[in-house]
Amino acid sequence: YAAGLVQSTAAGYVEWVVMDKHLPLDGKIIWSRQMIDLYVTDEMSHLKPGTRRNYRAYLDRISKILCPEEHAYEYTPQNRKSSVAPYTAAEMDRFRSWAANQSNPLKRRRAVAMLALCAGAGLSSSEVAQITPAHVEISDAGIVIEVPGKRTRRVPLLPEWDEWMLAVTEDSTQGERLWGPIARKDYSNLLSTFVENAEGKGNGPRS
Repeated sequence: YAAGLVQSTAAGYVEWVVMDKHLPLDGKIIWSRQMIDLYVTDEMSHLKPGTRRNYRAYLDRISKILCPEEHAYEYTPQNRKSSVAPYTAAEMDRFRSWAANQSNPLKRRRAVAMLALCAGAGLSSSEVAQITPAHVEISDAGIVIEVPGKRTRRVPLLPEWDEWMLAVTEDSTQGERLWGPIARKDYSNLLSTFVENAEGKGNGPRS
C-alpha cells in the first residue's frame, strides 16, 4: 500500500485507541488484531462493509509486521448481515444497572463478569466460561486478560471496566471460574441462556 494511505488510516486509528479508549501507547496493544477488530466493527460501523474491510486491510498490514504472533486471531466478518450496531451509552448504563441489581449473589457476579469480559475485552461466550482469576493480569499499566482456548491471546481490558473486573476477581477463589460452577459442556449459548433467566428481563443485553 502507498505509505500516505496507510499513514492516514493509522493516525486516526492510533488516536482512537489512545484518546478515546484511554489505552497506553504500547505497540503490542495498539497493533493487536483484537483492537483493530474492535475499531473496525465499533468506530467504523457507520461505513459500508467494503470501506471497513479496506481500513482493516491497511491496519492489518502494519500488525503483520509488528505483531506477527497476533495472526491466529480471526477478524469479525464485515458484511451487512453480520455487522450489528454497537450499544449506545444509554444502553450500556442500563446494562450496568441491570447487572448491579441482580439480587442473587451468583447471578450478580455472572452479570458483572459477562459485561466486563464481553464489553471490556470482546470475549465470546465459550471464552468467558473459561476465565479464572489466574487469567487476569493486573498491573499499574492496566488489566490484561490471558484468553485460553482455540484463540489463545492477550487482550487489554478497556479501563472503564477495571473496577468491575477487580470486583469479580476478588469475589472468586484462585482456580475457580469467574462465572462460577458450570454443569454443561457446551458453552456456546451460556450467556444468552443466562440473560434469558436473569432478573429484569428486557433490561439486559440482547441474547
